[in-house]
Amino acid sequence: MFYLKAALPDSSSQTLAQARKQLNALELTQADAFMACVTKVLREDLGFRVSAETDLPQLGNGEPIPMWSYGIIEYLMGIDLTGFDCLELGGGQSTLFLAKRCNSVTVLENNREWMVNLEAIPGVSTHFTPQGGIPQTMASMTRRFHFISIDPGENRYACAMAAIPLLSDDGFIVLDNSEWYANTAALLRSADLIQLDFHDFRAGHHYRTTTSLFIKPSFRPKPLGATMPLTPIGGRVVGLNDWDLPT
Repeated sequence: MFYLKAALPDSSSQTLAQARKQLNALELTQADAFMACVTKVLREDLGFRVSAETDLPQLGNGEPIPMWSYGIIEYLMGIDLTGFDCLELGGGQSTLFLAKRCNSVTVLENNREWMVNLEAIPGVSTHFTPQGGIPQTMASMTRRFHFISIDPGENRYACAMAAIPLLSDDGFIVLDNSEWYANTAALLRSADLIQLDFHDFRAGHHYRTTTSLFIKPSFRPKPLGATMPLTPIGGRVVGLNDWDLPT
């Protein structure tokens, strides 16, 4: 259902009284109308309602997403990851999201229940590690990855230390809840990685949080489509305009 802003001929008490008698009219302030629109984008378009109801992070169209800040999810949706090999420390809905976009996804997981859900996903290789054993497993790995996600249920500082030598020269690391792990963020910055913070709401949580990218200086994102950035979910589509014409 759509509502349009009506322009009354005047603001007299008689005109207002007549307008309020209309059954198909709603009286709202502009601020209230805008708030309703904002709530609809979060609740429906970004999938906040269905994510909370099902306890499964997803967009409004049902697409699985990581339980990361919405901003970084939309950023990753707009860049070409088709040639990327991903190492994911801790799997879940994020594995479905990444498997759809990356060349391969290797998951190190210490929860056997999650493992059952991940093993059947095409392009995904899963490896069970005992609690606290992810850094030791990483130390035995010889291949390098373009994309490393640090979101396990164990010490993230130790995982970050093990991730640094496994990162390709043109890759990046994702650290979820980075505002809770200041030492880990500082460690990654000290490895000559550039920190970019995405502060936003996330699926199924009532508070805002931060997911951070730590990129190699040589990382160059490639647009997935014709333009970059994408029009954000809930955004306005604007075509070529005079303010964007080359001069």
